[in-house]
Amino acid sequence: MARIRSVSPGLRSSETAAQWDREARYAWVLLWGYLDDYGRGIDNPRVIAADCFPLDDDVSPALMDHWLDLYEGSGSICRYEFEGKRYLHVHNWSDHQKPQHPSKPRIVPCPKHESGAHKRWMGVRAAEHAKVSGNPHESLMSASPTSRGEGRRGEVSEEERGGASSGAPIPPRYPDRCPEHADDPYPGNCGNCKDVRVANAARPPLTLVPSDTKRCLVHDQTYTVVCSGCRADEIAAEVAG
Repeated sequence: MARIRSVSPGLRSSETAAQWDREARYAWVLLWGYLDDYGRGIDNPRVIAADCFPLDDDVSPALMDHWLDLYEGSGSICRYEFEGKRYLHVHNWSDHQKPQHPSKPRIVPCPKHESGAHKRWMGVRAAEHAKVSGNPHESLMSASPTSRGEGRRGEVSEEERGGASSGAPIPPRYPDRCPEHADDPYPGNCGNCKDVRVANAARPPLTLVPSDTKRCLVHDQTYTVVCSGCRADEIAAEVAG
């Protein structure tokens, strides 16, 4: 979703921008609306071209990628990679934009140019993961804050716990995010994440089975779904019956 941005009068007399052709200068301004309130965004020329020029078929991903290379070569942006995903950010973003009420950061800061913000980001992500149980497949067990009405990812209400002193096991859950936002503590209003939650509503519930039940490698956990590759399906049928 495009964001409202201001255009500094200094852009008119910028010697850096003067080296670009007029189309590149226009694309530079439109790029600001694609980036978040911290000047960061996913580095995908196809997505950026569609966001900035939705009605211009002649602006191809290749042309947008050329402009991004031009901006990077001029020292205006940095294109970086983190955990296999590509991102970009504008240098000296605060010189261009000053959002009064910035949203929560959803794009990982650049480790090289935003080392302080990057460390804070990693700290927040570690704290989010620490709220989940010690299960190695915690991403499959985490709760959905939007579909369950919980305050934060991984938190479970007293009702779901069966009471603070009941000792009842916490029901497992399917993933509540799309692959792109699997490890994102602030996925925002993502349509793909919503589709995942809608699909989950039609899936069979995960089932608690005895700890000594023989399972396949995929379901070698306390919780499992009905599986023809292990005895957990028999136990699940008995529980359901």
